[in-house]
Amino acid sequence: LMEYPNSVMLNTLRERAAESGIRVLWTGSGGDGWFTGSRFHYADWLKQMAVLPILRQMASDMATGSARRTVWSFMKLGVWPLLPPPVRAGVKRLVQRSPSRVVPNWIPERTAARTDLASRVALKVSPRPGETFAQAAMRQIASNGVLTHNDEMDDRSTSRSAVEYRHPFYDRRIIEFGYALPEEMRWNGRYRKRVLRE
Repeated sequence: LMEYPNSVMLNTLRERAAESGIRVLWTGSGGDGWFTGSRFHYADWLKQMAVLPILRQMASDMATGSARRTVWSFMKLGVWPLLPPPVRAGVKRLVQRSPSRVVPNWIPERTAARTDLASRVALKVSPRPGETFAQAAMRQIASNGVLTHNDEMDDRSTSRSAVEYRHPFYDRRIIEFGYALPEEMRWNGRYRKRVLRE
């Protein structure tokens, strides 16, 4: 049985729980997805011309990281999503971005080309009408196949010790609550998951 390392390290805990007669364990899964916030708030603020929040966030990001990384985040997650598609396509052609930079080298080039893999794995957040970029990023997390795969792997691990997981943060009402929060209640300056911590 293949397992993720961060699941294997809990095997002993689950076995002890089962030996103690505990059959159900609650997890915090989903807390990050709905309450962390998204760096795409740069695009939302830029769209609103909210200069002060941008400057505050950049100052905070520089204090905990590097100036180069902060500027790169602002350009990639703030400016880039707001550029019209023809402009983005032109920039990509100009810098001659190769699909091999996105597609792993162990996937045959013909397969990648046939399935348009480079386009499918590229980081794209497309807000629906009335949705912010940060909310669109959250929606992507909620509907990502990786999440389903992780849960499947967890279920396999827990079934071996006769313990079941319950994920309170996966309750639809909790997800909707997190989705509806203003971004500053999820991520404010250097503090992520602000509302959850409070």
